[in-house]
Amino acid sequence: MSDLAALEKSIRGGGASKGVKRKASDAGDEGNASRKQRIGALVSLPKVKRVKKRVQRAIQGRESLIIENIKKAMFLRGTNSSQTNNDFMKEFAMLKGKEDTIQLTKKNNVVPFEDGQTIEFLSNRNDCSLMVFSSHSKKRPNNITFARFFDHLLLDMFEVSLQNFRSLNEFKGESITTSNKPCFLFIGEEFEQNPVFKHKIFFRVYHTELKRSGSKTPHVELNEVGPSADFVMGRSNIAADEIYKKSTQIPKDLLEKKVKNQTKDSIVTRGRIHMQKEDLSGLQTRKKIRAFKAVRKEKGKEAKKNAASEKAAQE
Repeated sequence: MSDLAALEKSIRGGGASKGVKRKASDAGDEGNASRKQRIGALVSLPKVKRVKKRVQRAIQGRESLIIENIKKAMFLRGTNSSQTNNDFMKEFAMLKGKEDTIQLTKKNNVVPFEDGQTIEFLSNRNDCSLMVFSSHSKKRPNNITFARFFDHLLLDMFEVSLQNFRSLNEFKGESITTSNKPCFLFIGEEFEQNPVFKHKIFFRVYHTELKRSGSKTPHVELNEVGPSADFVMGRSNIAADEIYKKSTQIPKDLLEKKVKNQTKDSIVTRGRIHMQKEDLSGLQTRKKIRAFKAVRKEKGKEAKKNAASEKAAQE
């Protein structure tokens, strides 16, 4: 056994042997060279660390899903934030629900429209795809920024100025419930003609109450329960076409497979049936059917009888 073979054996756990002699043949030299390469590869292999199951579950939880879960939202404040903004963000988070929100109480030296990497880092770290950012300055007082992320990259962002905010404590009656989907209504010609209404959104929360109306359809009343605020639109950052196209792609598993010769709409499913060409040469016509001939004879006899009776009555 050569020295290289002994070294290879010791690396693999076989131990080393002493007093080994070398062979002087060319075949032995070639074999030693190949073993040397293999030993070098064995020595240079890095140690692979095993990933803990807890880490594996965390990685799998962040993988893309065919059916998305509820999107989480993070609420954070800038270096300066007014008390009005803080109260609004607290009550706005209540509408989303505690399980789907993360509130970062520490002040962050971030300007979303100038530094997008920081908020992308926070989105990836907290696994959130929505963001509400609060800031306050003389130039932009009571400023709120709403942002969306796709694959933890900034998708689009809208800035509004908070005005006429009314807290929950100012309303009486039913309290708000979490996990409700909002409904936005844009009604009237003023939204098209008046420039003030083009850049303003009225945020309201209502509780529906059903009352008797004397018919099967109940009378619906809307009671405002708060919070309420007016949003005046400011700056915006729209997503690029390529990123927006990727964010709106539908997985192939969710696409309905086309069924041949079938069409669907909101009401019914229509199908098309293909049949072979019919052979009409053996089809019986009216002349060849005996039943029709018998009917004709009976009608002829009745007509003759009627004619004979009419003549007899005339005579």
